[in-house]
Amino acid sequence: MKKTCIWLLALWMGMSTVALAQDGSAADRTQMRAEMVKKQAEKLAKDFDLTGETKTNFVALYGQYQNDLMRKPSGTFRQKREAEGDGEKKELTDEEATKRVDAFFAQQEEMIVQMQKRLEVQKQYRAEFAKILTPQQLAKVFSRSNGEGRMRNGSNGGSQWNGNRPNMPRPGGF
Repeated sequence: MKKTCIWLLALWMGMSTVALAQDGSAADRTQMRAEMVKKQAEKLAKDFDLTGETKTNFVALYGQYQNDLMRKPSGTFRQKREAEGDGEKKELTDEEATKRVDAFFAQQEEMIVQMQKRLEVQKQYRAEFAKILTPQQLAKVFSRSNGEGRMRNGSNGGSQWNGNRPNMPRPGGF
């Protein structure tokens, strides 16, 4: 009985630690992301030979740009799919199949809306960056935000995916 109590106490303490770590992880991820964006902006500023006030303005603007790009609407496609029970392998009724097809189309429409919002943010920041950067530098900033910088050097293992795109449903994944 004593061993059982000790094991239960150890298990409870372990679970408490994991729960606390998960609570702090969102703030940690936000801070890590901000640091990563700042390093990326600093590297670009160095590549562009920016100095002084121009460099400071660019780094701040680039940080705002990345934050605006990464704003996500509530709920992602993956969360919605899991809520629908998409992972279950069972025979569907006609009604369930129709609902899934309709949900798939709704996800596609939502993805288009998100992509349109992303495009609007990019256009807005293009005008702001154009006040600081040359057209060649602008091209580098926007190709980088679309993942082309990673794909060009092969560091993504040949994958065409990048972290800036919304979660896309699997082809035929209704």
